[in-house]
Amino acid sequence: MQVHVHPGDWIVYCKTKFSQHPGERARNVEPTAHGDEYCYTVDKYWIIESMTSGGQVCLRTPGGKRHVVTADDPHLRRPSLWERIWYRSRFLAAEQQKAASTSDGMAVAGH
Repeated sequence: MQVHVHPGDWIVYCKTKFSQHPGERARNVEPTAHGDEYCYTVDKYWIIESMTSGGQVCLRTPGGKRHVVTADDPHLRRPSLWERIWYRSRFLAAEQQKAASTSDGMAVAGH
C-alpha cells in the first residue's frame, strides 16, 4: 500500500536494526540465529524532503542524514496524533536540518 505524501510531511519509518544492546524504543526484539545479537525494529521520526517522479521518497532525519525509499515501502507510514504530539521535537529538528541544508545549498550555488 502506497502512502500518499508530499514534501514537508512528517513521516514514521519503522527501521530494522541489529545490536547486542537494543535501546529502550526497540520493539519486536528477537535473538539472531547464533544468539550474538538481537534483531529489532525502531520507529524513526523523519520528514519528507523530496519526491521523484519514479516513486522514490527522500527522507530527512533530525541529524541531517538522508534516506531514499520507495513510496510503497511497507515500513513507511503517517504518524498518529499521539506521535505527532509526543515526538514533535524530532520532527521539528528534521525540518530545521532541511532548512539548513537548503540555505547552505543556496550559498554554495551563489558562489
